[in-house]
Amino acid sequence: MKPTSQRFSAVAVLTLAVLAAGPFRTVHGADPVKPEPVKPIPAPVAQPTLTATVPSGIQRGTSLEMSVVGRSLAPATAVRVDARGVTAELVPLAENAKPNASLVKVKLTASPDAELGIHELRLLTPGGSTNVVRFAVGTLTETSEVEPNEDDLRAVVLPTLPAIVNGTISRGEDRDCYRFSARAGQTLVFDLCGQQLHPYISGLRPGWFEGLLTLRRADEIAPIADAFASASIQITEKTAASRSAAATIKAAQTAAARVAKTKAAADKATADKAKAAKTAADSAAKARAVVDKTTAEKLAAEKVVAAKAATETATTASDKAATEAAKKAADAKTTADKSVVAQAAALKAAAQGAATAKAAADNANAASAAAAKAAADSAAKAKAVVDKATAEKAAADKLAAEKAVAAKKAAEEAATGSDKAKKAAAKKAADAKIAADKAAAAKAAALTAATQKAATDKAAADKATADTTKAAKAAADSAVKAKAVVDKVTAEKTAADKLAAAKAAAEKAATGSAKAAKEAAKQAVVAKAAADKVVAAKVAALKTASQKAATAKAAADKATAQHAAVAKQSEAQAKAAKAANDKVAAAATASREIAEALNAARKTVLDKTAEAATLRAQARLAFSSDSGYGLDPVLIAKIPKDGQYVIEVRDELYRGRGDFNYRLTLGELPHVTSSFPAGAKRGTTTQVQVKGVNLGSAAAIPVAIAGDAAIGRKSVEHVKTPLGLSNA
Repeated sequence: MKPTSQRFSAVAVLTLAVLAAGPFRTVHGADPVKPEPVKPIPAPVAQPTLTATVPSGIQRGTSLEMSVVGRSLAPATAVRVDARGVTAELVPLAENAKPNASLVKVKLTASPDAELGIHELRLLTPGGSTNVVRFAVGTLTETSEVEPNEDDLRAVVLPTLPAIVNGTISRGEDRDCYRFSARAGQTLVFDLCGQQLHPYISGLRPGWFEGLLTLRRADEIAPIADAFASASIQITEKTAASRSAAATIKAAQTAAARVAKTKAAADKATADKAKAAKTAADSAAKARAVVDKTTAEKLAAEKVVAAKAATETATTASDKAATEAAKKAADAKTTADKSVVAQAAALKAAAQGAATAKAAADNANAASAAAAKAAADSAAKAKAVVDKATAEKAAADKLAAEKAVAAKKAAEEAATGSDKAKKAAAKKAADAKIAADKAAAAKAAALTAATQKAATDKAAADKATADTTKAAKAAADSAVKAKAVVDKVTAEKTAADKLAAAKAAAEKAATGSAKAAKEAAKQAVVAKAAADKVVAAKVAALKTASQKAATAKAAADKATAQHAAVAKQSEAQAKAAKAANDKVAAAATASREIAEALNAARKTVLDKTAEAATLRAQARLAFSSDSGYGLDPVLIAKIPKDGQYVIEVRDELYRGRGDFNYRLTLGELPHVTSSFPAGAKRGTTTQVQVKGVNLGSAAAIPVAIAGDAAIGRKSVEHVKTPLGLSNA
């Protein structure tokens, strides 16, 4: 111990000395020594290793997907096999899937003439090539075990033989059992391939699979196994049904709670929708009232517009009537002016004639006594005619003045505005126009008559004047006529003056009517502008109210529809709740029934398991743990009687592991157990005697050894028999 302690002390002192050297060098001004950067040591790459293939074999002429199990396999880049007629390729990973470092899928394809026997497979990875694992190529259909199958009650039933089963003894004390039918006298071969699938690598495996085959009768256990299977199926079904019932109950309760919650929400939504619908209805009623009011105001505005149009029409008619009356008055004045001019000329001529007549009368006074009397009579008659014409003219003037006043009043009434007044004013204006026309016509007739009478009188005066030349009496008569003419002209002049005054009054009345009409038109324009403004405002209000009414109606319709939908949903949810409650009750009943059936099935399983354990120990026929010439056991048994049998596969030491996979071939198979001679010379053909079971007439086969064949152990070729090819 002392030398070791001294060595440790020396190392410690050296270490301290090295650590202390740095600061002294720094004090002396030397640059400190920079240590070299430490390079990370690369982690050792794990060697990719294969441990098993599942399944362990493939039938000629088929393809399958094989799982290759191992370590550090990701990512595999290629796969290699050494069997003639067998191809292998990596199965592509699914989208977004990551490579699995412990399992790789390989697609294996064997041609119909693929090389039989055990072959090797390896993977290539970035970490290098893996070790090899083995798989077999055979002529029979390949099947795989189905767990659980650890005892006779759960044995996998093989419907026909021969068969090949691929399985794994995956855990400690694991057993794999297979049940089949066999006939008395059959010689069945059970050939297990286990260690042959795993080439020996020292230190790779913590122990090898050491297979043990056991054959048992199963006639007594078969009905128990069938009952057990039925009970197990019932347990599985009832368990699933129980879980389903529990899930149904839970789902129904959840649905019921959801329905209740939804119903509460629906009720609240219904109340809210009803309130919203009432609010919408109130809004619609208010909007309707606004629409009605606006409609009435619009009608009133339309009436105002119509009244305005009537006023404008009446004003236009009044203006037209006034213009027409003014025109007629102007025409009458023109006619009167012409008459005055004519009468003035006649008056002048009459005055001249009167002077002449007076001179003649003075000269013929004596002679014209009789003629003066006759002239006086004629003058009296003429005066009566002139008086009558003057009276008629005065009446016509008075009527014209009254009609002018009526026309003015009608024009003023036409300007006031009401519908009825305007119509009455228009009618009065028309009547006034007609009366004025009649008065003018009567006046014109009177003037015409007066003119004609004046002309007649003038003719008579002319005749009298001519007669006075002959006689004084005629001169006196002419003087009387002249006086009458003077009176008539004076009266006519007075009538003309009155006519002129009437014309001026008519013009003044027409001017006042036009002014009133213009003022009325102006007021009508102002009223129309105000009416248009009111109408525009009312139209805008009507449009806004209509839009609000439409919006309110749409909201009310939507609320009504939503209310109906909610009511329908509530009804459906109520039905769903009832159905859920019914389902819960049915599920509860079913759950009780399932529990009872499950308990009965479990009791059956326990009873049958105990009974099967007793029978299994009594039913063993044969077992094998070593073939005597190979690594794995081969069991050959002659069937004593028709019936059901079970073959069991397990590890002899009750071990189990994921790589304890095997391939069991069983059935009435040709199997070679020995051959003689045990060797032959190169370059010769030797008849090799074979012994075994189910070989038929095949007792010897020729074996040709090539001249350059490798020296060493060689398997005998497969023997062809009526039952197929034998083992090699």
